[in-house]
Amino acid sequence: MTPGDRNKANKKKTPRRTARPLKKPPKDRSDSTTPLEKERRACTQAEQAEQRYRDIVEGLDSTMVWEMGAESFQFTFVSRRAELLLGYPLQEWYTDPKFWQDKLHPEDCQRVLGLFENALEEGTDQRCDHRMIAADGRTVWFHTGIRPIREIGGTAMFRGLSVDMTAQREAAEAIKRSQERYHALVNSIEGIVWEAEAETFRFRFVSKQAERLLGYPVDLWLDDPNFWKDHIFPDDLENAISQWEKGVSEKTGVDLEYRMIAADGRTTWIRNLASLLEEGDQPVCLRGLMVDISERVRVERC
Repeated sequence: MTPGDRNKANKKKTPRRTARPLKKPPKDRSDSTTPLEKERRACTQAEQAEQRYRDIVEGLDSTMVWEMGAESFQFTFVSRRAELLLGYPLQEWYTDPKFWQDKLHPEDCQRVLGLFENALEEGTDQRCDHRMIAADGRTVWFHTGIRPIREIGGTAMFRGLSVDMTAQREAAEAIKRSQERYHALVNSIEGIVWEAEAETFRFRFVSKQAERLLGYPVDLWLDDPNFWKDHIFPDDLENAISQWEKGVSEKTGVDLEYRMIAADGRTTWIRNLASLLEEGDQPVCLRGLMVDISERVRVERC
């Protein structure tokens, strides 16, 4: 048999393949809910979402969330936190068209209303600090952020957040008063209270008595890193620097007596006492007091 005859025989033995019919996909029987059930489910989900948002809004500590008409200033929504912060019933917020203006602190009213006007004209968010008068007469500080909006077919509205900042304000005022008392005390001391970097001799603070005692502006002490060394009497400079460096290296502080040249050319005897401040066992700065001992030196030398 020739090769051609064998190929023909093999072809006859190969069975022919027949096309199989495609299987139809199974029907989806998972969603058998009726349109009415779908509508009810959607309503439930919407109610749950609204409740979540309301819980978030009402749960904001020290924060009022509100909405008002941009031109009428009539409130259309106020979170319940407002009643806790200012003491007025929520109904009063909704029914009194002048509630916002009347409860703003008189000294802040025009400024705040002007800010609202600018927000509406420019269409931009605005922020400000202002005071409001609480139902019990207290003054409450707020930081308020507002956003002008205009819904389709609707009127212009303001939506905002007002955060009670009274505690922070009172703390800041207390710190300010404390600083003022501290500065008044320091500047009343008969001598120069000072602080300087331990290793560079650069002054960080000098009380106002420095100007009275030596005649140089306080800014010159702070701005010129070489001020102290440049105004020590030349014959005393080497010893003063040596004693300063020794007090820093041995961590004992300093107790120096030397002369300084005043702005009018006078030579003034100074006693300089200072303690060393350390951080992590490393010297950071010296804090001390310079007093005029010129009269004592004069008497001793008479």
